[in-house]
Amino acid sequence: MNANSIVLMLQDKLPKDFALLKMLEDKLASLDEKKLNELAQKLPSLNLKSPAIVFWVGSLIFGAFGVNRFMTGQIWLGVLKLALFLAHIIFIIIIAGAAIDAIGTATTNQDVQNAVVIIGANSFIISILGLVISIWWFVDLFITGKVVRSQNLEKILKAIDEQA
Repeated sequence: MNANSIVLMLQDKLPKDFALLKMLEDKLASLDEKKLNELAQKLPSLNLKSPAIVFWVGSLIFGAFGVNRFMTGQIWLGVLKLALFLAHIIFIIIIAGAAIDAIGTATTNQDVQNAVVIIGANSFIISILGLVISIWWFVDLFITGKVVRSQNLEKILKAIDEQA
């Protein structure tokens, strides 16, 4: 097995930057045949992530829950993203309950107007929180693939350094 074939085999999991791929190929070419074969055998144990799976499952489908951040090892950002989403849902439930209660117990037009003003103000807060979650989810659609590819490259470079 040669350096070219290893790079081609891993191409879908590596950054799309030609300079980085060339650097990786040069590092691989610097290894002798025995070390290159040992590295090729070690590659499956590196647990390289598939950027496509992380994108489709972690970002697109479950991205609002922070799954993509958990999948890339960014646990605190995943927890924060999940907490924001859960807070948003809890606020919606609380506001909906309060709206039903306030309008149901209103006896005068003034009571209804007061309830509508309170519900409107709280709905604005919910909308802002929803907008933040949506923007973060959308930005992560573009960031997550690059993060996964960079992490994969780091794992491979570390394995090469251990072989050298």
